[in-house]
Amino acid sequence: MTDGTVRRRSVLAGLCGGTLVAGTSTAKAANAKGSTRLSAGEELRAESTVIVDSAGSDGNPGTVDEPIETIGEAVERVQPGETIYVTPGEYRELVVIEQSGTPENPIELTGPPEAVLRWNPDTQAPAALVILGDHVHVTGLTIDGLADPDHPEDPDAYGDGPLVHLTGSGFELEDYVEGAVIAPHGVGNSGRQLVNLNFVKDAEIGPFRVTGRAGAKWQLTDEENHNGEIVYIGTARTNIEQIDDFDGWDRTQNIHVHHIDNSAGHSHSQLVDVKAGAEDVTIEYCTDGGGSQNDQDWAVSAVKLSGYSCTLRWCLIQDGDGNGVNVGTEISEDSPNDKIAERVGTENAIYGNEISGFEDGWGLAFFPGSDAGQGPEHQAILCGNSIEGRTAGDPETECPEDVPVGEGVGHTGGDPEASRAAISNFELSEVESADQSSSADSLLYAATALATGSLFVPYALRRFRRR
Repeated sequence: MTDGTVRRRSVLAGLCGGTLVAGTSTAKAANAKGSTRLSAGEELRAESTVIVDSAGSDGNPGTVDEPIETIGEAVERVQPGETIYVTPGEYRELVVIEQSGTPENPIELTGPPEAVLRWNPDTQAPAALVILGDHVHVTGLTIDGLADPDHPEDPDAYGDGPLVHLTGSGFELEDYVEGAVIAPHGVGNSGRQLVNLNFVKDAEIGPFRVTGRAGAKWQLTDEENHNGEIVYIGTARTNIEQIDDFDGWDRTQNIHVHHIDNSAGHSHSQLVDVKAGAEDVTIEYCTDGGGSQNDQDWAVSAVKLSGYSCTLRWCLIQDGDGNGVNVGTEISEDSPNDKIAERVGTENAIYGNEISGFEDGWGLAFFPGSDAGQGPEHQAILCGNSIEGRTAGDPETECPEDVPVGEGVGHTGGDPEASRAAISNFELSEVESADQSSSADSLLYAATALATGSLFVPYALRRFRRR
């Protein structure tokens, strides 16, 4: 294991509060099954698809007739340009993807919604999925952090940290995780965050449906806390302080968050929380139907923009505690006094959103506000919003002609079906065995999963394939 890998794991353990199992799945470790280590040509078929089935075996080659049992074992075998296809069933694992794909040949983890990756408390880590490599795409399947679905009110049934975690070491610019796509069918049920991005570049988050709460560890106990974001972007200064020999900013950047569907109003703190130092984050066509809250003595905001040069547009934000949207944050004394600090909470574009139902707070707030250089006048675009309740500035003024016009508001806008097309380049023939003679039952099983799975293709994927 290289020094870089050790550093990545130490950072991850510090931010997650857990201990990771390196490069393997817990289910595999628990079963203690041996794996036949074949050469790449023997192990992986020409179609570059590895099949995972809970009824399989980790000693199998990964074909439809002889699938692998665990996702973790498939991850150990997969190479750039190859796909891991997970069939319907439940997989209680910690999946850690350290390998990297390339912009032209990403590593893909996919399956229908009925394929459920579920958090396993035996891993001693809070996450079900951790991504440390570049150009990893996760689509179609469901990720759930409720260990015991029969006891959703038991706080011990949830992990004490992010359910899905993308992170680089952040010590050098090259250590940022790049090119990720997180577009499962659904993500839900976590003790803290659902999807957490630290030291990440050029990533796409969405579309997906929120299927359960975020923040169970304090919502179901007497703990005073606020860590329960659906999507968390960047790193708070309090967490950066825990990283030895690093005093910069987490400059997570070029992140596209879209078509997040929390119309069901599952409990959480923020729908999206963009931390100071993050830049060029676009949040569009998302729905938050309520449930934003915290147990602190300060007001929560359904969307918090503490970064700079970010865009919030065409989102439907409703019926939470505190504020609908808050722009800006106080700069802590330990923060570097540099150009990044000067830009925190500025140069953002906020237009075309519908915000309502925040009776005890503000529809759109700016804190710490104009005196701190983070007020309405410090933004790039502020217009065309429909806001019930208190606001700062004039966010409902008509937009200039050069401001883009959306196609609807919320997760049903912007042609969401284009984001739910079948996985590109994944044909039925590609799940046949190496000898092209799979059984009829196995082929029917795979065809049904493909036809009914509503597998997602991120519509803006090409914008990230630049390197």
